[in-house]
Amino acid sequence: MPKKGTLHQRIENFKKMKPDYSDAADALLATKWIGNVGSHEDALKISDVLDGAEMINFALVEIYDTSRDAVKRMAADITARKGMPARKLPGVVPPGT
Repeated sequence: MPKKGTLHQRIENFKKMKPDYSDAADALLATKWIGNVGSHEDALKISDVLDGAEMINFALVEIYDTSRDAVKRMAADITARKGMPARKLPGVVPPGT
């Protein structure tokens, strides 16, 4: 199934459709520009390519890494329990009982 629009247009559309991922879209767009220069010019340095790889990594983490959400849930759970262990431990009596 062919993609609709240029890569640039698809990245811009992604940014509009998923505003929470605008930073990732910006990184992808910058990486696209690096790729364009690499394809059509003889001007890239290794550091430019490494910058592109770092931006791709950033975009992937922004879009797919859920560890931040897991830590937020864990913090909310611990706060709701006021720090008490999630499971009753044998021989431990919670304060106030």
